[in-house]
Amino acid sequence: MHHLYLTRLNYLAVAAAALTAFFIGAVWYTVLFGKIWAVKHGYTSEQLEQMKSMRSMPVFFVELIFCYLIAAMGIDILLVDFSNVEMVTGIHVGLICWSIVAAFRMTAHLSSPKLIGAFLIDAGFDLIALPVMGAILAYWR
Repeated sequence: MHHLYLTRLNYLAVAAAALTAFFIGAVWYTVLFGKIWAVKHGYTSEQLEQMKSMRSMPVFFVELIFCYLIAAMGIDILLVDFSNVEMVTGIHVGLICWSIVAAFRMTAHLSSPKLIGAFLIDAGFDLIALPVMGAILAYWR
């Protein structure tokens, strides 16, 4: 990647998009689909507790936000060379990113014993978060 792309990013928009994805994920994986997600992935209560004990919540949250920052930077890099960026452009770029991510998630799903609901919940989050991130990044471009 050419360093000029990094100088043309809107880092405030990248941070806002990343934090928005984090909060969408918080609602998605707790209030909306938390219990169903655990069942569809085949996790027991004991396994969930063990997973939580492996790292502190603040560390986990920082790791998530870091990943969302990387995703937001990637989407913003894709938007850099568009001459007339509108929110719909960002949404379209987010949807294209989603199709790539969903295809890769499906390959992982096909090689696992997990129920299709696990894939649908995870891919559903991406389907919401990535276009929203794209809209935020395009709006501030």
